[in-house]
Amino acid sequence: MSPKEIFHDDVIVSYSQIMIYDRSIQLPGCEWTEAHSNQGFARRKGTLCCGTLIEYGKGDATVYMGNLDDLEKYERVIETPFYSKTGEVEMAAPDEYPVTRRFQICSGNYSLIVAQRYVDEEMVKIDLYFKGVETPLEKSSILLRDDALNPRDLLIEDAEVPGN
Repeated sequence: MSPKEIFHDDVIVSYSQIMIYDRSIQLPGCEWTEAHSNQGFARRKGTLCCGTLIEYGKGDATVYMGNLDDLEKYERVIETPFYSKTGEVEMAAPDEYPVTRRFQICSGNYSLIVAQRYVDEEMVKIDLYFKGVETPLEKSSILLRDDALNPRDLLIEDAEVPGN
């Protein structure tokens, strides 16, 4: 079954990242370490700060329910566990928070795949794939690695709230 598009919008990219988080999360940012930067993401329950292919610019973001079928059209693809308490997920750049884009999914556990490719020097295509799972994923994985990533053998599965 093909993934179903549920949301599309332009997003701002700043500090080489976008934040994807459940609406219940009051401080969605994550404290990035060098190891987080090398693996391309920092996450904690209900929030994913995803490193992007560009430092500043725009992203053309599309959200799907279902699984990613074709890795070949992307340059970076990561998969992480994601939990939505409210069923309302928001997306924002650190610079623009609390201005967000919001979409609806069912509350529960998901496999979240974030797939990216360059559009040009100032724009990236970002596709998010949410696939419901009964048992939460135990770990994240890098499905397709670009040259900017240099992860450790074991990915870091938790990040701190900035300033804590």
